[in-house]
Parts: sequence; C-alpha cells; structure tokens
Amino acid sequence: MERVAQMKTKYYRLIQRSHTHDFPFIGDSWHTSDSVIMGMHPSDIRDKFDKGKEVLDWPDDFSFISSSKDTDGDLDDVVMNDLVLPVIGARLLKQIKTLKTPQFQTIPIDAISSEGKKERVFILNFTELIDCLDVPKSNVNRFPSDFSNVDLRGKIRAIWKPILIERETCQMDLFRCKHYSDAIFCSGRFKNMFDINSLTGVTFSPVGLV
Repeated sequence: MERVAQMKTKYYRLIQRSHTHDFPFIGDSWHTSDSVIMGMHPSDIRDKFDKGKEVLDWPDDFSFISSSKDTDGDLDDVVMNDLVLPVIGARLLKQIKTLKTPQFQTIPIDAISSEGKKERVFILNFTELIDCLDVPKSNVNRFPSDFSNVDLRGKIRAIWKPILIERETCQMDLFRCKHYSDAIFCSGRFKNMFDINSLTGVTFSPVGLV
C-alpha cells in the first residue's frame, strides 16, 4: 500500500501596517487619564504586552486617536496605531476565538476619529508564549555585549529569517514565540480565514519549518 505524504501546515509571520484599506484609520496618537501610562516611552508600553503575562493595571479609558482628517479613514481589522500594538476589531476577534491559540487577554479600548467618533477595538495580549523558535537556525540580530541596557545584552534584537520547530508549535493558529515575543506568527489556517473573510491590516510572510 502506498504511503500518502502528510501535508505540512504552513506558517507565516504577520506584517502589520500592510494590506490596509485604501484610506485607513491610523491611531497616530493615544490618550488616557492615567499619567503613568502617558509618561511612559512607547517601547516601555509595547514591552508590557511582550512578556506573555496578563496586564492588570491598564486604564479603562485608553484610546488611539486619529489626529486629523488625513488619518480618519476606514478601520482595518488589525488597526494601525503609533505604538504598533496588536489592536484588532470585533470581527477579527470573533474569528480568532474559533481557532486554536494559546491563552490570551483582550483589553477593550477605543479608536477615536478626529471628530470624536468612537469604535470599540481590542489589544490582543498573549499570556502564554510558545517555545517553538529554532534560534540557532534562524537569522537573528542580537544586542551587542556593551549595549547600554545591560538586561538586553546578547538578547535577540531583530529576526530577519525565522525558523520554527513544527512539532513545538502545537498546531497553534496564532501565537507569539518565547525567545522573540515581538513577532506574531500564524498558521495557514489563520491566513485562509483572514483571506476568506476579506479582513485587512496585515500581510503574511512565509517562515521556514524544521
């Protein structure tokens, strides 16, 4: 009897701020009454959502704001924002809940036009990171050993060509990796769902598997 070859699941890295509406909404500023958050550097805000932990101290009134009519376009399903946080609309969130994912937290916020029109969107925060990145085989750039922030010395700064260990993905459809949590990866099932539903806001860059 001939052995039928099993099709491998394809995986992709999500590229934000691409495949958007022709005239997209851009949250090019943000606001909250929380003076601590307002005083934080953007990289420190992003870092709160890269740790694989639940964020418990996020203000209820946080919003991304379009500062002018030039950025007051249509809201994408992955919302462009100045902090480059994974902000998604309700339509995409509904679809994500039908797929296999690690544990995640959704934080409701507002996307506000320059004229004050509000729409509820969500920060997607993965509270579980998947240990599936093959670091030795990936093409990575690391922080130098004399970097000013000693906590970052030797850690991955950027990843040019990620290689995932297929068996360690646990067949997850959308996830962040433990050793480089800046990036979000997805399966071919997620990409197919995204395409079939004509969703917008990201493109998909294929990644290697071992």
